[in-house]
Amino acid sequence: MALTTLMKKDGNTLVADSVLAIEGLQKIPNGEEVKVVVTTPRNLRHHRKFFALLALVMSAQNDPPFYHTVEDLLEEIKLGMGYFKMVKRKDGTQYPKTLSIDFATLDQVAFSEWWDKAIKFILEKILPHVERKTFEDEIYNFLGETTPSQYERR
Repeated sequence: MALTTLMKKDGNTLVADSVLAIEGLQKIPNGEEVKVVVTTPRNLRHHRKFFALLALVMSAQNDPPFYHTVEDLLEEIKLGMGYFKMVKRKDGTQYPKTLSIDFATLDQVAFSEWWDKAIKFILEKILPHVERKTFEDEIYNFLGETTPSQYERR
């Protein structure tokens, strides 16, 4: 049996916090040893904040733009950060294949680390004339927020 559900930490215990979680746990005999993999669910607001960041970088480009699509920009960021694996072709040559940042791949803790590295790369290599605080303020303005409270990462 496989059970995928959300739980809350209470001291040193994980507690089922929904009817589905409780029903799933009731199917496991008391005293049964189970394997548990703990991840922190991704914050959807942080995900939106990331795409606001990409939109801002796209709009900050000179004319004609270097990056024609958000996908092109995201690939550049991933490659520049080293977020790829090398793949070997049949002829022996290799090329970089960028890794996924989707919800199934990165939990919130990993995405927060990725976010910090992405901001650093963007401000060093793509928008070196922009200060981090100014850039983050622009992201919140783009989202229609004046404070980061709704978009806190952790």
